[in-house]
Amino acid sequence: MFVENLETINNQIQVQLSRDLSLQISKDMHMKFDLENRLVNFATKTIVFTRSLPKEYAAERLKEQLTRSTMSSALNYGEAQAAESRRDFKHKISIVLKELKESRVGMKILSRLEYGNTTSRTVLQRECEELIAIFSTIVKRTTLDH
Repeated sequence: MFVENLETINNQIQVQLSRDLSLQISKDMHMKFDLENRLVNFATKTIVFTRSLPKEYAAERLKEQLTRSTMSSALNYGEAQAAESRRDFKHKISIVLKELKESRVGMKILSRLEYGNTTSRTVLQRECEELIAIFSTIVKRTTLDH
């Protein structure tokens, strides 16, 4: 039931993103957003990005925290897919959102300190913002459906 609900939410998000972000999605493709893979890719790319950070105290702490928060968002999404109830699903998705927001703040700090490659950091920040928008919508819609 929760997987079916997640499919419905994914479809609604796809339509919303298409409008909000002017994505060109072909009607013939029936493209499905695979959120798990997006979260895993975001975590992986962030971890790879942090390898280039300087060996300074602040950079090392940010590296550790970003690794934890990006990985946690992907792992908690995996748990949400096996939620035992609607309340459990919403709770786990809310944790995903919280971890993504934490990642966003970490990225902002990196940006202000000018750590890492600017282009790579900007791509990660954009993906983080998109994921936050998606999971904010899921949390809101899950609340409205209740």
